[in-house]
Amino acid sequence: MKKFSGKMEKEKKRKRSPLSKGHCKEICLYKKNHPSLTHIQIANAISEKYSELNIDRSTVSKVLKKSDEYLIINDESEKAKIKKKKSIISTTS
Repeated sequence: MKKFSGKMEKEKKRKRSPLSKGHCKEICLYKKNHPSLTHIQIANAISEKYSELNIDRSTVSKVLKKSDEYLIINDESEKAKIKKKKSIISTTS
């Protein structure tokens, strides 16, 4: 019989996919045009359209919380092309 060590097996880390504000706007418009879809279904549809993106349900939820901010962005503007970058914290003083 296998002994339980109390530690969860490590899950595979997902590669971070930075979304542009244009992608976020597209997620908001998709939800607006398909109101009956779940966040999981939206994540799957956007991930299929953009194979380089790895979008999860939680990402869709976070984007939709800020939908007012994303829906006012002009698709051709530089703002729409900006991707969120992970900030780097310096430990040197």
